[in-house]
Amino acid sequence: MLDAWARLIISCACVVDPGRVLLSGAAAELDDAALAQLQGLVTAKVPAPTEVRRAVLGGQAVLHGAISYALSAAVRQSATN
Repeated sequence: MLDAWARLIISCACVVDPGRVLLSGAAAELDDAALAQLQGLVTAKVPAPTEVRRAVLGGQAVLHGAISYALSAAVRQSATN
């Protein structure tokens, strides 16, 4: 499972160079040893440093995303008026 996640992270990092990847869902539940192993697999293959961390929002991620989207839309709307 770690190899599959590592391949996915490496593929994304090679295309968009995010600098940091946040894990959510089942991946965010990895223990410290597994997270360190995943970080090692990623570090060995990415062209630029990419930090692998657990997302801390958990079940609140969708709510935070919706609030962020609404606030951005409000700012855009007020800028056009």
